[in-house]
Amino acid sequence: MRIFRYRARGGNLATQAVLGACHRASLTRDDFVWLTGSLCQLNRIPFDAALLLQRFSAPHSVRQFIEAAQSLGFRTGEARLSGASYPCVGFLDADSPKPAILAKADAERVLYFEAGSSTPATVPAAEARERFAPL
Repeated sequence: MRIFRYRARGGNLATQAVLGACHRASLTRDDFVWLTGSLCQLNRIPFDAALLLQRFSAPHSVRQFIEAAQSLGFRTGEARLSGASYPCVGFLDADSPKPAILAKADAERVLYFEAGSSTPATVPAAEARERFAPL
């Protein structure tokens, strides 16, 4: 599993996205907007969903999310999950990737928010690699 680091230009808060080698995996319109908007909100960057969708039309993908993040001033690079700093963005293992914001972690568990939800969920740290699968 790989992590793409996102750092806002001029900012000191780094947000990371947990990704794998395949960036062609599709995202729903709502998940694409939620993920990009959440990344901007965490880094206090102005966000307009209509402008995002105008510039990045469907179909949406993980690769398109990376491009959108870069266009909003985020720099990207790769790292491993073990070196992640929180908050970061992960993708829940499913038939199609479901984004989640991983808010914090300790030796025993990881706290995260699934796309579109404001209710946190937890997963044991040992299961996090299985739950957040590579793409």
